Amino acid sequence: MRKLRCDNRWFFGCKDGYFRNGRTTLHRYRYERRYGALLPCFVLHHRDGNKRNNRLSNLQPLTEQEHAAAHRALRRAVIFKDQLSLEF
Repeated sequence: MRKLRCDNRWFFGCKDGYFRNGRTTLHRYRYERRYGALLPCFVLHHRDGNKRNNRLSNLQPLTEQEHAAAHRALRRAVIFKDQLSLEF
């Protein structure tokens, strides 16, 4: 199991790709430490799709609807890219 330390707190890598310490995820901890608590209607989105990239510049607060739309667009882009590579 992979583990990381942030501010003398240990976060452990989980099967879902996130780092957790039992209370929260590493990306949420880092974001809220810098910018304050998120409103309950917001979730944090990893812009590059990499759950292990927890740089503040990679984290974006979105509503649930915006978050779902962002992931639908990402899936469409991947499918479109795969279709383009099949044509050659």
